[in-house]
Amino acid sequence: MMIDMFNHFMPKAYHDRIAPLIPDNPAVTAFPRLKTLVDIEARLRLLDEFDGLQQVLSLANPPLELIAPPDRTPELARIANDALAEICRKYPDRFPTFIAAMPTNNMLKIVPATVIQRLSVKDLDQ
Repeated sequence: MMIDMFNHFMPKAYHDRIAPLIPDNPAVTAFPRLKTLVDIEARLRLLDEFDGLQQVLSLANPPLELIAPPDRTPELARIANDALAEICRKYPDRFPTFIAAMPTNNMLKIVPATVIQRLSVKDLDQ
């Protein structure tokens, strides 16, 4: 078994949600032409060529905070993370886990302040 880390992927539900927000961005216009970047079945066919290969998925660019203001990025993170988690649940032998997308322009909406205080992370709300 070999695990390949940080494999960019853009779930369809997430792509459909960001398309009206950034209609001219290459993530919306060009990524769909790269089937293995947006189509899980195409990605699985690619993985079939490599015996025992697993991937840890991460959300493709652009970063959430470059797509929307702080009041909207938690929703985008939820859509992306839910979709990536579902892929991992459906295909655990190929995608054992994923790297969660976090809206760095609104961390307090995602990570409770008590956790941030315990970790001594400061000024995330500024």
